[in-house]
Amino acid sequence: MSAAIGDQISGSMLDILRQVRPEFETVGYPFDPAMTTGYAIGESYRVDILTTNRGPPRDAPSRSPALRTDAVPLTYMDFLLRETVEAGLLHGAGVLVNVPAPARYAVHKLIVSRSRTVNREKARKDRLQAEQLIEVLAEDDPFALREAYAEALGRGPAWRKVLEEGASLLPAGAREALG
Repeated sequence: MSAAIGDQISGSMLDILRQVRPEFETVGYPFDPAMTTGYAIGESYRVDILTTNRGPPRDAPSRSPALRTDAVPLTYMDFLLRETVEAGLLHGAGVLVNVPAPARYAVHKLIVSRSRTVNREKARKDRLQAEQLIEVLAEDDPFALREAYAEALGRGPAWRKVLEEGASLLPAGAREALG
């Protein structure tokens, strides 16, 4: 949509991030270093630029004219971005941003933990993050957790397959919390 109406940020993504911390540097896409899909301050901070992946899974980044950078397509991101919540970003006097709802984020992490085929370590990290969030949400917001999980299950057989695989790897308490 931004490309269609000619909307874009002023300056580069790197310039904007350097207004927050001057130490930010570009991070090239591993399979094509000419494409910039992330920004980092050493090993301390990293900002990855992501976009929704509609259609068949693909790994190649696409250009994001609105952000003046490249973006890595993330499968199932449309689910993650539905019904976002507001959160405060700690910078200066604070900045209000939209972030994924915690229950959706937990379910999304469970999905992507089973979808990663190349980087098994990242898949394990995704599953652990999902597990930890599920345990917290089981106490703090069990209804939102069950609702997000049920919605994802209802999105079809491919979704159900990866969700059931992911859930089977969780401890019994976390599995029960999903309903």
